[in-house]
Amino acid sequence: MTVARCWAVCICIALAALEAGDPTHVAQDRPDGRPLHVEAEGAEEDPYLTAAFEGLQASEFPEPSADQAESIRQTIASIREAARARSHFRIEPEAANVVGRAGVPEIAALLRDDDPLVRGMAARTLLDLDRREALPFLVGLLHDDGPLDWESDHIGVTVARWSTPKLRRLVHHTFHPRVPADETLSVTTEREALQSWYTYHIPYHDWKDHPKYGVYWRSDLAVHTSIPAANLPERKRKEPERFRRVLVVWVEADADRPQEAYEVGDRITLQLVFWNLGTETAWIRWDKTDRSVHVLRMVGPGGKVLPLRGEAIDPLPERTRPLQPLWGGAGIGPWEVELNKPYDLSTPGLYRLYYTYRPPAQREPEEHAAQFDLRFWDGRQYVSYYEFMIRPESKPVAQDEEHE
Repeated sequence: MTVARCWAVCICIALAALEAGDPTHVAQDRPDGRPLHVEAEGAEEDPYLTAAFEGLQASEFPEPSADQAESIRQTIASIREAARARSHFRIEPEAANVVGRAGVPEIAALLRDDDPLVRGMAARTLLDLDRREALPFLVGLLHDDGPLDWESDHIGVTVARWSTPKLRRLVHHTFHPRVPADETLSVTTEREALQSWYTYHIPYHDWKDHPKYGVYWRSDLAVHTSIPAANLPERKRKEPERFRRVLVVWVEADADRPQEAYEVGDRITLQLVFWNLGTETAWIRWDKTDRSVHVLRMVGPGGKVLPLRGEAIDPLPERTRPLQPLWGGAGIGPWEVELNKPYDLSTPGLYRLYYTYRPPAQREPEEHAAQFDLRFWDGRQYVSYYEFMIRPESKPVAQDEEHE
């Protein structure tokens, strides 16, 4: 069993220890009782890194051969020597091929070293040994601001800043982790959003193996049925009826917006995409003005349900058929809704938009879609609503104040 497969279970245990008053930090002791490495007095080991090591302990690794053991010893010595010299070491491809997965436990132990250069080079070495096993540890390093200053052109690079792009390249598709709308946007919350995204989603990815370029490929069917990708083929074989039509509508992500937060008066345009992840075609009524089919409900600050101005929903373009097919494994859309038109969004606060597709009473044809709801990744989990924040309009800074 790999570290990556044990990791998701271990992170749930680690996160269960979060202090009630502070949802972003957790105090953990090292399993061996030795002190944690710290970059600032009082800092504790990231719970995601703790979970990666717990996954390591629960995994099975081959016993290194004599040649592998010697290569591992030399690699560790080279990392420490390079760190003392404030230079950089990277394992040779031939040596990485010799060591392989057998070297992961001993190299990973260096990620708890006090010297950030040792931690940075150890992370690089883990990637060269086994990309899949490296992923949980990279997630655990996303808050490590230890400097990697082995060369003059690396000024400002930290373990976290180095780890982030390497981590993203382990997933084939483009994705946009969101900072929860009710949190303050910052470097810390963006890192936490990335950690949350990986922790939840990696079990729903298939690993495409390659010694140098192995990556995770997302299975949308696994994500939206909450069935781990490794278990999906067997479930499809045993329950074919369940996978005939798997219908979902989700929000098309805005790559330039790390958080669903706006100011009063901002234009808020939502793009909804309808997908059939199943094997058989389903038909849907595409007339968005039909309020009995396309059910929208906006809950504003204080839990107040906002009235909908139905006339603000655009009718179908001419010659567009009201019934549209959702082919198996395909999508349709996007349905673009400018939320400021049907709703009054002038009050600052947190909003939730619920959407449900309800099939008409007369289902023609018989393959008409059954009821399904919006699914949205809010930065922590999938929910059945689109959540966004409206903040007060920022006041422009007077010219004389800018130069004070």
